Parts: sequence; C-alpha cells; structure tokens
Amino acid sequence: MLIEKSQKITFIHGWLFGPYIWSGVTEYFTNIKKHKLISLSGYSSKNTVNNKQIVENLLKSAIQDDIILSYSYSAALILSSNNLVSCKGTVILINPFFKPKENSISDFYTDIKIDFKKNIRRFIYDCVKKGDEQTKSNYQSLLKLFEKNYIPSMESLCLDLQYLEKINFPDKLNTPLKNLHIIQSSSDEVNNTDVFNILESKKFNTYRLFNNSHFPFFEFDEIYEIIKNIK
Repeated sequence: MLIEKSQKITFIHGWLFGPYIWSGVTEYFTNIKKHKLISLSGYSSKNTVNNKQIVENLLKSAIQDDIILSYSYSAALILSSNNLVSCKGTVILINPFFKPKENSISDFYTDIKIDFKKNIRRFIYDCVKKGDEQTKSNYQSLLKLFEKNYIPSMESLCLDLQYLEKINFPDKLNTPLKNLHIIQSSSDEVNNTDVFNILESKKFNTYRLFNNSHFPFFEFDEIYEIIKNIK
C-alpha cells in the first residue's frame, strides 16, 4: 500500500483556511516519517511566493512514493498545472474547487468587498453545510478555528478568487493519470461538481464521500480509508 512505503507527505490547504486545517489529520499518518505543511501566499506573515509557483515547485520536486495531499483551492491549482503529468509523486486531491455551486466567483468577490465579515461567515457555513444536525456545531467549530488563526487580507483573498475565475479544467484533463486521485464530498454546497463528474466518466481515479461537506476534516475517517487503500 502507498502509505506503508511512503517516506514523505506534504499537506497544502485551500482558500480562506490556512494550514491549521491539517492539525488533526496529520495524526492519521504517523507511520510516514516526514510531514511538510505548506502555507500559500497570504496565509502567513512570511510567505510571499506566488501560489502558482508554490504548486509548480511542489510537483516538480516530488519523488516516487512521496504523497501530496491537497484541498480545494490548492487542488484546483494542481489540476491546472503543466507539471501535473510529469509529477513523480502520488497526488491526492480533496474537493478540488472547480467553480461555485451557486452564483459566481465574481459575485462573491463583490460581496466580500461590500461586507467582508458577513459574507465570509456565510461561506464558512456553506463549507460545513450538509443538511443534518452536525451542520450548526461544525459551523461554530470552524468559525472559531478560523478566527483564532492567521486571517489573510481581503486583497490576498480577492487575488486568489480572480485567479480561480480564469482556470479552465476540461481542456487540461483528457487522459487519466495513474498517480492522481480525486476525492469529492457528496454534500458539497460550495463546489459545482460537473467537472468531477466528467473526470469520473473518463475513468480517472475518483472517489465519492457520502454525507460529507466541502470542509470534510471533522469526519476524516472515510477519507483515510480511501487513502489507506491506494496502492
């Protein structure tokens, strides 16, 4: 199995939520000797490297049996990278952000410029929304986690939204890649999953999470079971 022979796993977060999202996840991979958490530009006071370049460098430097575990925005950056095909490591993407389920990125861009706090909270709620009694408690937990950690500037977040708006995935994803695995939550209220459905129909390595939201880290067991069984 992959995780039994891997020596290094790299975690890269998504939009809005920084590397703290992996705090409980890393405990699942204690058998892997080296863990690396990457901060995208704007998610710490030190990192100023372009996010696209961060992803390109990561894909180029990965060696066989390395694992890259990426979520949402960073997963979208990886899917759009010209270095994905030549990457030697195993790339596992969780809920890659294709496009919004409702409205558009430009609408959200405008909304957070008008009222940042209100619309960011609405986004956080949508990230955990899945139509059950856990939604409220998960929202409170994620909001608290977000507010006590480093919060990117509105300017940085808006730049990321502008980049996401320009990405075109289907043109780049025609042939399944053996080392690429894509995990998608069934109750994702943030992400439009049409592209995931296309990749599934093209026989990419795709996996569906049942009764899980766009932010799936409160219930990571199902994701770990998928990763544990990758050969």
